[in-house]
Amino acid sequence: MPPAGWPATVVIPCGIGDARNLLMALSGDACIVIGGRAGTISEVCLAWLHKRPLLPLTGCGGWSDTLPSNPPDERQNSLILPWSDVDELEAQLRRLRLVPA
Repeated sequence: MPPAGWPATVVIPCGIGDARNLLMALSGDACIVIGGRAGTISEVCLAWLHKRPLLPLTGCGGWSDTLPSNPPDERQNSLILPWSDVDELEAQLRRLRLVPA
């Protein structure tokens, strides 16, 4: 279990090494992308292959800055909905009907 005060509301302990990336990519209805390096892009690609919408935070560097103009491939599997602040993220989640209007 995480320590008291941990900011996560859902914790998914798995103990399965790199296979956790698939678990993370498919655990939600959408994939929120913040920054990122190799692990992040693997989760992004898995989410993309399984048609999960991608919600990249722009302006923080990493893969999330490049996704809006450079999707994982040409298939157009799902929406890429960038955001730059919490209000925009909430609007994008509403667009996807993942939070109440």
